[in-house]
Amino acid sequence: SSYNYSDMTPDGMRDFNLVNAMDLEEFELFGVATVYYPLNIAQENYDDVYRDLLSSKEFKEPIQLRTFFKVDESTEHGMSEIGVGQIAERNGNVWVNITKIENLLNRVPIVGDVVENNQLHQKFEIFKISKETHRIGRPIRYKLNVRLYQDTL
Repeated sequence: SSYNYSDMTPDGMRDFNLVNAMDLEEFELFGVATVYYPLNIAQENYDDVYRDLLSSKEFKEPIQLRTFFKVDESTEHGMSEIGVGQIAERNGNVWVNITKIENLLNRVPIVGDVVENNQLHQKFEIFKISKETHRIGRPIRYKLNVRLYQDTL
């Protein structure tokens, strides 16, 4: 094949924009209504030594979008390491169009952002992000690995 997949010419961008528009339409037709809570990365309660937040996370205004949501049916229950609280683990994956989410957030998704599925009425925290579903040589979707969000407060 002589097609240049990293072609940034107007013709190459036209092909990518067509494929991206078709992907966005697929999300609008078959996706699940999702609320995305972007983490406020300008918080002052971040501890540089422990590389963690000193208090509860702060989120910006939530964003409405449509995603593909796949969450495990089973939930694992147990006690925390020190035996003080109960832990419920539920993992899953969320797929979202790259250009849609980056335009809504004005940044890339980050670990710590929270998504809420409107059908399950549960919040899930993002713990891993990868680019997936390549079309004409470019990724068009993020795969967000999520786990049940449990606020410590």
